[in-house]
Amino acid sequence: MPKSASIQDQVESFLSTSLLTCVHQLISTWDRSPRISFHTDTRLKMGLASSSIAMEMASFQQTPKSEIKKVASEIASKLALSFNDLLSSSDNPIASWIEKAVSTGGFLNFVCSASYFDIILSVISFEKEAFGRHNAQISGKLMIEHTSVNPNKPWHIGHMRNAIIGDTLGRMYRQLGHNVEIQNYIDDTGTQVAEALWQYLREKEEPTKRFDIFLGEQYVEGQQLIEEIKSGEEEGKIKLEKEIHQLGEELEDGKHRTIIERCIKGQIEDAYRLGIYYDLLSWESDILRAGIFNEAMALMNASPYVSKHESGEKEGCIVLNISKYMEERPRDEVHDFFENLKDPDKILIRSNGLPTYVAKDIGYMMWKHGLLSDMKYRFFTKQPNDHDLWTSDMGKGEAKDTFGKASHVINVIGSEQIYSQQVVHLALKICGFPEAFASSHHMAYALVTLKDGRMSGRKGLVESSYEILDTAQEKAKEILKENQPNYSEEKLISESEKISSSAVRYAMLSQSPSREIVFEWSKILRLDGDSAPYLMYSYVRSLKILEKMNISREIDQTNFTASKVQQLEEKVLLIQLASFQNHLKKGCESYDPTEITSYAIRLGTAFNKFYEKCSIIRAESEEVQKNRLEIVKATIQVLENVFKTLGIKLVDEL
Repeated sequence: MPKSASIQDQVESFLSTSLLTCVHQLISTWDRSPRISFHTDTRLKMGLASSSIAMEMASFQQTPKSEIKKVASEIASKLALSFNDLLSSSDNPIASWIEKAVSTGGFLNFVCSASYFDIILSVISFEKEAFGRHNAQISGKLMIEHTSVNPNKPWHIGHMRNAIIGDTLGRMYRQLGHNVEIQNYIDDTGTQVAEALWQYLREKEEPTKRFDIFLGEQYVEGQQLIEEIKSGEEEGKIKLEKEIHQLGEELEDGKHRTIIERCIKGQIEDAYRLGIYYDLLSWESDILRAGIFNEAMALMNASPYVSKHESGEKEGCIVLNISKYMEERPRDEVHDFFENLKDPDKILIRSNGLPTYVAKDIGYMMWKHGLLSDMKYRFFTKQPNDHDLWTSDMGKGEAKDTFGKASHVINVIGSEQIYSQQVVHLALKICGFPEAFASSHHMAYALVTLKDGRMSGRKGLVESSYEILDTAQEKAKEILKENQPNYSEEKLISESEKISSSAVRYAMLSQSPSREIVFEWSKILRLDGDSAPYLMYSYVRSLKILEKMNISREIDQTNFTASKVQQLEEKVLLIQLASFQNHLKKGCESYDPTEITSYAIRLGTAFNKFYEKCSIIRAESEEVQKNRLEIVKATIQVLENVFKTLGIKLVDEL
């Protein structure tokens, strides 16, 4: 795995160090590094990079406001001369990537040389599918939990957003070079699962459709019957409660595991359609049976901030006393979140002895960090990407020192669970695991709604993920029929599947996770603007160029003459290609896939402008033609890396 810093980081480091030397020649007491920002706008108006250091130095010298711009311009001119002198005498190889510094209106702009374009092509050619990896890594394993849908129904559109965000984060970190483990938490002991199972066992009807869809229908029917029983005679209510409670205990013991697994296998069919895969299914019943939850509670009970309340609203409950923590501990990030809550304290064990979801999540979180005992595991299935999926199983599994023990954990869970997740993280801290606390992150995401209004199966509005995917594929198929009349039915199906699943994924990723999404078909499948089909169209365009010229897509550095890169569109495209590394790093640091979707659109736009303005077939010389073909090859490679990161599927025509 390449360990070097990104091209952009190397340039910025060189510029900062060199410029600081120049600054000290003017102000010996200067103790700050100069700020360098990079630009890849369509005009390259400010060069490759610019610095506002002259403005800062003018302010540092307490220049009157009315004179700052004038003084800054004088300082910038002096810095440009000093920097260019230093540049000409430097033996640092990176110096050859910079042509000169130019003073413009009080700012210092750095113009790249032809060698910079040469190094961009060279790095992409060498690293290929690894291009994007970075030397800033989390040591150890990064674990991401996502999806985690109750196993009593099919996914709905909100679950789909969860899974797509979680999968994309995993792809981003893997592209950056991290060791990533993806887990899907199976809450098989909750009341909803017991109630769905109650109806299924009562009816004893075998499905003629996918089992998760069938079980979801059973759950809805069961809910109607349960409501009738609850509004009826006391004897019926007691019998119902006893039966549901009994099923809950049996689920904890793993008795109905085979039935629940049928539901899981149905649910993950939608995952596979979206290119989403897992490493492990972690079952709540196994966490309980392995004693992990009891270990976690033992650690919690040893804390001075956990106690059994003897009176008040929480009488008889074991409670995490967050208010006491804030009173007794120095101010920290815990206070920042909880201090404005009327009652920050959280019940862990109810007065009837049953644990809350948060309490069980604390045990799971501690296990993720390798702080508790382990579970047993067995092979579950071979996934369509040929990757093995494992499952925890305290009944039939064996010890396997592979899962858990993460050094960093990301939980992709809806924003309505922010408080609960903060409690889970705090539990790590008060139990004496500050590193685990600091390396745990809640990736919160907002709701998804349909443009037509509130989602409702009864009203015929699409809600379930399989319906969304079916509808998207049908719409894509109709568009392909109009534009590709010679496609066979088999080709229509395969290509519409690629386009539709990619379009749905991109639609879920192109807006900040914190923003609510309004799902609109008119935007998802369009060929212009912010959509997956637009990016796929750019990719197909690049392939067709090589196909028309009948040449290999392997980058050949000997065909590239950097000094012949003259047109603005060529330069902008090459600089955009180089910036993938830093956008990927920034996206991982901020847990934000929109950093990649935004970059992807800019890259697609830069390529399309290059395509329109820089003729290849009618290039002014053979040398320029070869140059542009190598730029196209580099674009194909980076687009493929971007597509892999976002989960967009490759097509060779559109």
